[in-house]
Amino acid sequence: SVIIGEAQTAKLDADMKPVLGSDGKFVPDKVTGYTSMGHGADWGKEIPDMLRNGNWNYGAYTAAREVRPNVNYAECFACHKPKESSSYLFTLATMAAKP
Repeated sequence: SVIIGEAQTAKLDADMKPVLGSDGKFVPDKVTGYTSMGHGADWGKEIPDMLRNGNWNYGAYTAAREVRPNVNYAECFACHKPKESSSYLFTLATMAAKP
């Protein structure tokens, strides 16, 4: 499994305030980068047990789709660690509800 997230800036109006769509959410403007979670056999086995997220591993990329340098992936593992019961995902229920 691979999950990709896209980070974007919010579109701004003439007064430099975020533009809201009809759903009340920010209207996206420019892509600033990507994050990923990947799951595979023995992935993450080099990660200490106190941080390991099963067989998940993480990545962070620039808008040009290059690996972002100097990322502390321990933050990703630590943040997702409490979500073990939902396969380390914050959005498992939301994704499962989509057709």
